[in-house]
Amino acid sequence: MQWDVSNSMRADVLLQRIDSFLSNHELKLRVPKEIVSGELLPYIPKFLMQNIPAEIRVPLSDSKPVGQGKVQKARQEG
Repeated sequence: MQWDVSNSMRADVLLQRIDSFLSNHELKLRVPKEIVSGELLPYIPKFLMQNIPAEIRVPLSDSKPVGQGKVQKARQEG
């Protein structure tokens, strides 16, 4: 397979879309309701339930992008 300019432009668009998605989304983690108020609650130590946050948000990227910074960096490294 030969690499041409049209494939390169598609790769740039794809990288930009992936970068945008990762920058604008996060992973939300919640304790399952079965643990918090269900049948499993008697088996969970009280001290653990007191220290568990209701929700944890984890960003999918380490920072917000500045323009096409990550895409440019990927091109330079590749």
